[in-house]
Amino acid sequence: MHPLKAAFISCLAGVASLVLVPAAWANFAPRFWGDATSEPWGLKNVAIAQERLTIDLRPLADANLVRVAVTYDLSNPGVSKHLDLLFVSGEVGISDFEAYLGDQPLMTRLLSSDESRRLWEQSPPSWRPPAEAPGIESEMTYYTFSSWATQPGLVALSLELPPGPSRLGVRYRTRACGTDERPTVTWQLPYVLAPAREWGEFGRLDVVVQLPGGWEARSTPALDREGDTLLGSFPGLPADALLLATGPPVPPEYYRAVWLAKALCAIVLVGGPMMCWWAGRRQGLSRARLKASGRGGQRGAGVRGAVLATLPALLWGSLLYAAVPLSMGVLKVALHGQENPSFGDPWFAGPCLNLLIIPVAVLLGVTVTLGSASRAAR
Repeated sequence: MHPLKAAFISCLAGVASLVLVPAAWANFAPRFWGDATSEPWGLKNVAIAQERLTIDLRPLADANLVRVAVTYDLSNPGVSKHLDLLFVSGEVGISDFEAYLGDQPLMTRLLSSDESRRLWEQSPPSWRPPAEAPGIESEMTYYTFSSWATQPGLVALSLELPPGPSRLGVRYRTRACGTDERPTVTWQLPYVLAPAREWGEFGRLDVVVQLPGGWEARSTPALDREGDTLLGSFPGLPADALLLATGPPVPPEYYRAVWLAKALCAIVLVGGPMMCWWAGRRQGLSRARLKASGRGGQRGAGVRGAVLATLPALLWGSLLYAAVPLSMGVLKVALHGQENPSFGDPWFAGPCLNLLIIPVAVLLGVTVTLGSASRAAR
């Protein structure tokens, strides 16, 4: 985005409030209650022959939750094993979590925040997503996690793994992050793969990512694009995390809306003093006519004149306050609900505007009105 245009939008937003939702970490790891470096309970003798990861980003077109489905083809060469596992979801807002061994549903339990915190203190650093990730246009962007999301919730489950091949599956919904590298939001979803290294072997990773129609996308490691689908197949784990970024292209009407918003702000900034000058002139001419008719010293004329001088200034201050949300509203309409997080609440004008600019404008408006009235009266 052009620097001047970015600065203009920042002014419109006042004090922007960047609110980002947590990212999604997801993969199975051994459940540990003591030393994180200890030998996992039985996992080193079980191999993941293939992991199939399907991430449906299409709900983001309506700012809804992302759908994730993962299946693991397991190979247990020994006897039946009892496994205690953690699914590292990474976000507080995970919902509709389901786990299956073959066609058999598994009981799951979301650990308490205190229990999760103790476990995360023992977890390997590779289980956490990077603090920065590529965007669609920028080589590196930052997504911010609130303090309660730095130690995400964990889902515990237990299963009896039979000998030979079996299939473990998970389905759930989660939120995506957002970053403000451009006018439209860039949705980001980091999916951590590192916990899969805790198993005895890892064979192949197949990835399918479904995108909203016509949206731009970028992935690290790189995935091939076919239409509105990203596809990838890797021998082994290609990285500690799969980083996804997607978002709608900036619509052409947005740039027209920028000029309309500029025009609206200019009209209010320039038109306010002119309105005060015109109102003061009318008051001054009226005062001169009253004086000429011998009624200029009428009781209450001074108070009435002060009130009339204040009204145009207050009206200008009100227009300045309304110009910000109206301009932002025009821009948000042009972005069709996919504006970046820095736009914030369109009716939040910001402390700077409320406490400094508007009072100064009101005082200036009163001064212009009184000065114009005084000159016109002479």
